[in-house]
Amino acid sequence: LLRTAPLTMAEQKKAEFYWTEENKTIKEPENPTKKDHIFLGWYVGDIKYDFSNKVTKDIVLTAKFKKDEVTITFDIYDGLVVSTQTIIKGTTIDIPEIPKRDGYKFLKWTLNEEEFSFDTKINENITLTAVWEKIQYVTITFDTLGGNIIDPVTIEKYTKLDKLPVAEKEGYKFIEWQINNQKFEEDTTITSNTSLVAYYEEVND
Repeated sequence: LLRTAPLTMAEQKKAEFYWTEENKTIKEPENPTKKDHIFLGWYVGDIKYDFSNKVTKDIVLTAKFKKDEVTITFDIYDGLVVSTQTIIKGTTIDIPEIPKRDGYKFLKWTLNEEEFSFDTKINENITLTAVWEKIQYVTITFDTLGGNIIDPVTIEKYTKLDKLPVAEKEGYKFIEWQINNQKFEEDTTITSNTSLVAYYEEVND
């Protein structure tokens, strides 16, 4: 009797029965198939059956399978693995959470140095490698020309100030911040260390 495990009532009806004389061998049948699985062999209990053995008693051969899976490894940097995903071969993987690394900005995942598309169907074990960009910082200083003291602000390069501070100077009304005698716009992207100078109008009593 050949079967696939577990042997349900429906499967019993599909099972193949073989009769042979005692002390004779039986011919190995064609390998069965199961969707998304790999056939491991015919087993008697937990032991793989050897078809060169002679049959001395009634036996039940059970087809064993394992899921046809592949593993995706996510390498953050220098071989540091953040996680893995195991999926059915020929399917796609879930986009993982964006990894974090002090002092760096995450850019993308790559496979063999090429940007990886998460629409790709995976048919083998692969390792995806994170690509990073080192974060650079710039400092903005504020010259109030003898007014209140405003601490310098350090931000990531190529970003903008959240909010410009207000300068205060006795006898003067603060108008704007300037750089090179031109108004500094609040939505300006900062690309280098910058010194802003307060511009005032004198207040007449």
